[in-house]
Amino acid sequence: MEIDSKVRELEVRHLATGTKGGAGLAALRAHECLESIGIASHFVSPSRSLRTVGVQSGSLSRIVGSQFTTVGQRLLLQRGTGLMTPISFDFLKDLPLSSAINHVHAFYNLLSVQSLISLARSGRLVMTMHDQRLITGGCHYSRSCQKYLSKCEACPQARRYAAEIVKRSKRDINKLLSTDSLRIICPSNWIANMVVEVEPQISSRVYVVKNPIPTPRERFDRESVRSSLGIGQSERIIGYVSTNLSNPLKGGTVLAKAISLMTKSLRDQSRVLLVGSGKFEHNLDDKRVMMVRTDNTFTVEDYLLAMDVLVVPSVEDNLPNVIGESLMVGTPVIGSDVGGIPEVLNDFDMPVFTRASAYELSEILCKWPSSTNRQEVKKRANSTFSYKVVAEQLLRIYRS
Repeated sequence: MEIDSKVRELEVRHLATGTKGGAGLAALRAHECLESIGIASHFVSPSRSLRTVGVQSGSLSRIVGSQFTTVGQRLLLQRGTGLMTPISFDFLKDLPLSSAINHVHAFYNLLSVQSLISLARSGRLVMTMHDQRLITGGCHYSRSCQKYLSKCEACPQARRYAAEIVKRSKRDINKLLSTDSLRIICPSNWIANMVVEVEPQISSRVYVVKNPIPTPRERFDRESVRSSLGIGQSERIIGYVSTNLSNPLKGGTVLAKAISLMTKSLRDQSRVLLVGSGKFEHNLDDKRVMMVRTDNTFTVEDYLLAMDVLVVPSVEDNLPNVIGESLMVGTPVIGSDVGGIPEVLNDFDMPVFTRASAYELSEILCKWPSSTNRQEVKKRANSTFSYKVVAEQLLRIYRS
C-alpha cells in the first residue's frame, strides 16, 4: 500500500487494559497491523507485565487501585453473574499530552466515561466495541435485558442501592455517543446495529471492521503437528479453544452434550482437542480428549492447523478472534447463532446451530464432511482478516 506523506504523519495510540482476552489481543494486533504499513502506532496499557514489550504502563498505585475497583463493583454493586462496570478507574493523567488519535479498545478500568467525552470533544477518539459496554450503563453483555435502549432504570443486574449509579453511567454514555467527532468501530454488524438502535444519528460514524489476524507462520505442516500430538491419520479432531476452558459463556457444556449424542462409531473415530487453561468441567470420555496449552513448541494456530473442525458453541459473545484465526489456517468452523458469529460463517458457507442446542450441533458434527479445501478457505480469510486489509480500513476511518 502506497502511504502518502500526510498519512505518514499520522500518529495513533491504541489503549487497552492488557493483551489477555479478546479486546486486548485485538488492540495489540491493530497496533501491529498499522506498524506493518509504516504508521506511527503505539500500544498503551496499564498492565505492568507488558513492560517487556515496550508499552507505556500506569503507575503501580493506579494499577492496584483499578484492581480494587473491579473487585469492589463485583462484590458490592452487582447481583448478577455477568461482568458489570458502571464505575471505571481512570488512567488519563498517566497519558502524556499528544496529538495522536486515541483508539480505545476497552475503557473498563482504563478511562472514565467523562475522560472519553473529553477525548471525543477534542476530535481525537476512535472506539472499538468488543462487547456492549459502550451502549449500556455498566453491563458488558445485556443478555435478554433491553433497558439499555432507554435509561437503564431499575437495572436487574445491579443491587437496589446501586441503581442510580448505573442510571448515571448510562446518561454519561449517551452524552459520549452524541459527540459528533466520535468514530465507532464494530467487529460485527450485530453490534453495529445495536449502536445505531440506541443512537440513530450516529449511523454515519459507525464502521464494521473485523479484528485483524496475523498471517500464520509456516513453521509446521498439518501432519507434523498431528504426529507430534500422537494423532492418527484416520482420527477426526474436533477442536475447542478458550482462554478459560471453564468459562460457561463459551458453551463447553453444549459441546460435551453434543458429542455424547453422536453415534458410538463416530465418537470412536473422533478425538476432542481442548486448547486453553483452566478445567473443562464437563463429562467427556477421557480416553478421547486431549487438553493442551500454548508453549514454546506449539501456538494456538498450530493446534488449529491440526484440527479437522473448530467448534465455537458460545452462548454469549460478539465475534471471537479464534474464528478468524482458524479460517486463516484453513480449518473450518461450526458456530452458534450468537452475536456476529453467523455473519462470518455464512460468508464462508459454514454451518451455524441454534444457541445452546446440543442436538443441532450433534447432527452437524455427524454430517459435516471431513474434506475441506483448506487453501481456498485460507485465501478467502486473508482477504477479510489480514493485517494489510484491516490496516487500510482503519486508515480510512482515521482520515475521516
